[in-house]
Amino acid sequence: MANEYTNKVVLSSGETLIDLTGDTADAAHVLSGYTFHDKSGAPVTGTNTFDADTSDDTAAVAEILAGKTAHARTLSRRDFTTARAKSA
Repeated sequence: MANEYTNKVVLSSGETLIDLTGDTADAAHVLSGYTFHDKSGAPVTGTNTFDADTSDDTAAVAEILAGKTAHARTLSRRDFTTARAKSA
């Protein structure tokens, strides 16, 4: 069966209008919800949320300054002030 998507458009003059065959984008590297076309021409929706994998973190907000491992994703000014006061 032929490819149902178009990944290269060449005009009758020989000029290439669009060529996706060398594209390297994949869903994991495109923002979640945005659509693009892969090198075959197929539409794909991005899945990247820039979310950190925090499964191995051991720190609570109050312990961040105490030598623990943490990814600070949403540390607010209030949380920072509370953490600093508790660790002092």
